[in-house]
Amino acid sequence: MKSFQAQKAGDMALAVKLSEQAWGKLPEPKFDWDVSKSFAHSVAETYRDAKLFDKVWLLCNTP
Repeated sequence: MKSFQAQKAGDMALAVKLSEQAWGKLPEPKFDWDVSKSFAHSVAETYRDAKLFDKVWLLCNTP
């Protein structure tokens, strides 16, 4: 939610930072959690909007 607010305010650096912090709090293995698909999608969208396409690729190809 805070990441979305930062993004709407035009602060993409903060949006990315908050998204990464939130993703980092999800326990391993991350993709075993019910929320992981929607969570990863949201983080990937933040990376896309920040034009950090290499990070989208890495996130989507996490084993």
